[in-house]
Amino acid sequence: MSLPVRIAVDALGGDYAPQAAIGGVLQALKADTALSVQFVATPDVLRRAEQQLREVSGQVTFVTSGAAVPDGDHPAVYLRRHPDASIAVAVGQVKEGAADAALGVGHTGSVMIAARWILGTLPGIERPAAAGALPIGAEPVLVDLGTSAEADARELLTFAALGSAYARALKGVEQPRVALLSNGRERGKGTRVVQAAYDLFRERVPNFIGYREANDMVEGDADVVVADGYIGNLVLKWMEGIARRLIEIGGATGELAAQIERMRDMTLSRLPIALLGVPGVVMPGHGRSQPADVARLLMRASDAVRGRLPELVRQEVAHFLGEVLPSRAGEEGEDA
Repeated sequence: MSLPVRIAVDALGGDYAPQAAIGGVLQALKADTALSVQFVATPDVLRRAEQQLREVSGQVTFVTSGAAVPDGDHPAVYLRRHPDASIAVAVGQVKEGAADAALGVGHTGSVMIAARWILGTLPGIERPAAAGALPIGAEPVLVDLGTSAEADARELLTFAALGSAYARALKGVEQPRVALLSNGRERGKGTRVVQAAYDLFRERVPNFIGYREANDMVEGDADVVVADGYIGNLVLKWMEGIARRLIEIGGATGELAAQIERMRDMTLSRLPIALLGVPGVVMPGHGRSQPADVARLLMRASDAVRGRLPELVRQEVAHFLGEVLPSRAGEEGEDA
């Protein structure tokens, strides 16, 4: 029997809210009877959702919130002024122990800011990072996908720990092979930060296989590829564009057609992304998510909980950082 999992869903975010959330919750709960949902929305939406989710009412708890963070508003400013915003209430369910995970589609920044403010970060983590398994080759985990435009060598080391935990929890890889993304495989390539990270990785990262270039990710020799969020997001968006164009051209057959179909996941905003480094499971989805995408995100979040993702993150961070690199937040606290 599957382990029971409770997930808080912000039903108000995204282009197709609230129907995307209602339909996705219905699909996921019918497929997994051990799954339950805290459905977070304004009172008027909750009344509609209660009717449409009557078939799975035993698996749903309805939680009242304020509105979603509006498009165009700065999420940090809005969340300060509106602590009852739907994403804040959903993440708060994890903080209070009422849910094992939280997810929201729509403004990714809102999900990430709410998670960091409400849940905080794990010991040793300066910044959370977003990770996802790319649907190419052996599906390497790329981290960071865009939460931090810049990262120093120590932060890249924590990203390696977070990506390794993702690979263990969601892909079942016991000893993930970790690569550092650079512009060549030779020693001395990359920026000063990347070169400094290389030395740290050699010392602290089990199964570090060295530098890898972006085109190496289709080869399958790395389970985790580490980059700062600026580079990681550029790589992701470039792959999305290539995949979209291949799909538009069409006409492929055989193995190529199968590969393009796998890459379709990125173009249709179906790539399950986890925000790592916070004490809990938090998954942001794309604003264009349809019911099937929300259902897929719910199932991925339940996999993360059942795969003990938060526990593995703690283990990997402690293992990678050890006593050599104490948290700078801790150092600042001591100085104060």
